[in-house]
Amino acid sequence: NSESGIAAVSSNIIENGVEALTSQVKYLKHIHGCSVIIPKKAWEIIGEVDEVTFFPAYAEELDWSYRARNIGFKLLKSNKSIVIHQVGQTSEKNLSKKGTQRLRIFHRVLFRFINYNLHDWLSKALVLEFYSALKERNFLLLMKAYLYSLLKIRLIIKQRRIRSQNTLKGIKLLNK
Repeated sequence: NSESGIAAVSSNIIENGVEALTSQVKYLKHIHGCSVIIPKKAWEIIGEVDEVTFFPAYAEELDWSYRARNIGFKLLKSNKSIVIHQVGQTSEKNLSKKGTQRLRIFHRVLFRFINYNLHDWLSKALVLEFYSALKERNFLLLMKAYLYSLLKIRLIIKQRRIRSQNTLKGIKLLNK
């Protein structure tokens, strides 16, 4: 619950036979949107999932998780709750497989521009993403996602301001 500093508990998500949420430490970096429980108090402090910026799907739970951790909350995974997740099944009803992949990459990059500080930008994960994009022949798509985000700089600056203000409010509410 929020009194113990826990913002959310995500199920153990299995995608293509592999755990989607892995962590070397007790707490998760982010929840998985397909199955999560969030106490009302944490929801009220952190705020809603940003379904406008990340419409129609993908990266909204990354954004919410990042906001939760910045306020001081922790995110957990329940190994007792197991969900077999069929990746893209819902979105591919409206988009092609390639369209779903494009949306996931574009929103993940937009999420970074909106939320990341310098320390986050200099992480190994970012380098690995570029390596992986080269390996999987998605490098051009990843570069387009970065260009797309840079073209949305006004939205990014506005969202960064809003998140910063909400983080300060959230920290005060959590510490009451």
